[in-house]
Order: sequence, then structure tokens, then C-alpha cells
Amino acid sequence: LKISSCGKVDMKYFNTNLPKVLEAINHNSCLHKKIGIDKDGHIKNCPLMQESFGNIRNVSLEEALQHPDFKKYWNITKDHIEVCKDCEFRYICTDCRAYTESSHYAPNGLDLSKPLKCGYNPYTNEWEEWSNNPLKQKAIHSYSL
Repeated sequence: LKISSCGKVDMKYFNTNLPKVLEAINHNSCLHKKIGIDKDGHIKNCPLMQESFGNIRNVSLEEALQHPDFKKYWNITKDHIEVCKDCEFRYICTDCRAYTESSHYAPNGLDLSKPLKCGYNPYTNEWEEWSNNPLKQKAIHSYSL
């Protein structure tokens, strides 16, 4: 999987493995119990996320995990995400927090926006190419995609 594929929502990536579905009901289907290190050594929830919890050269993985904000997205489920909470695919779909529409935030600042690379509309049951949606152009530009 290429890093440019991260965050894409497509039926070919849906996971119907029962343990993964059960995890998605209670936890974030992408970030729960994960730790990433980007190409520059920054410790993150995902190598594509902005927030870093230190660099592997001078911070241990244990120290990064102890940071109060490291696990803040671990329990954000699709039932918390705008639009996704109404989607019939929410428990088999991966939830990207690195690329979102940046349109909905919780009072504590957590991003509860729909994944940017999702072109599905659960209200019309239609799929469209996500990158062609004019409402997503601002977010696409801000991520330099």
C-alpha cells in the first residue's frame, strides 16, 4: 500500500473480519493501539498526522505513549464522526484522522469530520470520486494533495 493510498475510502478496503468489526464498534478503526514513525523519525499516531510526540532519536516509544494526547483519537468511533455516524458501512470502513474534511470539531478540539478521501454519501447511497467534490477543494489544497 502506497502512502498516497492512506485514508482512501473504497469498498475494496472494507474489512469484514469479525475482530476488526468489533474493534471498530468500540475504537477508532485506524489508530487504536497503533504507533507510527515518519521518515524523519517523528513519533506519531500515524506517519501522516501532523502532531508529533517526539523524535525516535531522543524520545522512547514508551515516553511517547505516555504523552496525555497520544491516545486521544483511539476511541473516536465512526459513531462520533459527522456523516459517518449515519453510514451503513461505518463498522467495516477504515477511519482516517490524518486527512479529514476539517469541518466538525468537538469542544475539546478533536477533529470529528468525515474522512477527506471518502466519496460516499449515505443519504443518497451514491459514490462519487472524492477529489472531484467542490466542497472538499479547500481541504485538498490545505493538505497539498
